[in-house]
Amino acid sequence: MRGRSGLPTTPERQRMHAETVLALVRIPGYFRDAASREAALQHIDEGIREAEALGMLSVQAGLELQKGHLVQDEDVMLSALTHAEASGNPLTLAMAAMLYGEYLGQHGQYDKALVHIEQAIDLFGANNARHDHAFSMAMSGRCHCSRAGRLTDAFDYARRAREIAAAMGDARLKAWGGMEAEPCMYKGLWDQLARVGEEGLAVAWEIGEWGPILFVSAWLGIGYLKQGRVDEARRVILRAVQEARVRTFAPFSITYLHIALAQLHLAEHNPREALTTARMALDLAQRSGFRLEHGAAHRVLAQAHEAMGNRDEAEREFRAGLEILEDIQSRPELGQTLLAYGCFKLRDDAESGGRLIDRAQGLFEEIGATGWILEAQAARKS
Repeated sequence: MRGRSGLPTTPERQRMHAETVLALVRIPGYFRDAASREAALQHIDEGIREAEALGMLSVQAGLELQKGHLVQDEDVMLSALTHAEASGNPLTLAMAAMLYGEYLGQHGQYDKALVHIEQAIDLFGANNARHDHAFSMAMSGRCHCSRAGRLTDAFDYARRAREIAAAMGDARLKAWGGMEAEPCMYKGLWDQLARVGEEGLAVAWEIGEWGPILFVSAWLGIGYLKQGRVDEARRVILRAVQEARVRTFAPFSITYLHIALAQLHLAEHNPREALTTARMALDLAQRSGFRLEHGAAHRVLAQAHEAMGNRDEAEREFRAGLEILEDIQSRPELGQTLLAYGCFKLRDDAESGGRLIDRAQGLFEEIGATGWILEAQAARKS
């Protein structure tokens, strides 16, 4: 029997092939286009068969994780988790738990996601994998706690990751420290958001760390808009948008950036551009499958329609966003949509609008979103 190379297939060649495939598919940017993605899936399937035949449980788990992530197949990811547990390798299990948690979070299952993400964080810490420990806190722990409304936990993960980054002198981790801007946004701490966002973003641009560049630029821009610093919001958002237009990024990574850009257009009294950009954000969210971004994009699209005087369309978009955010129970995003919808309804149905704003305020009080509480109170008095 001969392999792809034409050479006789041996266990040693199978082992090397499976390990090589796993190393390659972990390289950022490896899946450049549809053709490379399809070729990679063929290699992954072959590698899974080889690893299974040779009892290489850690490699099999790693390849299954990559496949499950690529094709968004929960059964494949659960198989990876099973093989990772059976491998006896705690770091393999940590990676499997983290990626499965990320999958659940993408689909808005935050409580389930955080069970696995917290397991991964604990395993990385217990096994002295300092970089992975810090990165999993700065990325997954901070992100999904923020989106669930567990803001105290999100800030704690961000702080612990920042301490490790400082001790290691790791520039990449320092760039990811700027992602603390997310819980700052959800708590409504605009001054703190500006400080941590600016610090992290400066490092991210210096080293070209695109995840923080794209997300922090969005959140920092929104924070500037909340402070009335429109020129600074424009500078931060447009710099990232210009890069997004000349590079290829996954849809999920630029959705919130377009949400922020639509909000910038609204602040600049340019509703037509806001409408076009909000529609782009919604298209990106639908293509990515990230449900939180999907709900948030409906909200900004509704606000753009409202600014254009399209009240029926705005009503429809607010309701569509609420349906998604009610389902996934992202309390920070749900609260924001209830508040925006309530302000919209006040114009023609004060009682209904007031109930929506009161519900938003209740959610903000539950999660300790101090800045948003003040905004809801001000809206109720208007």
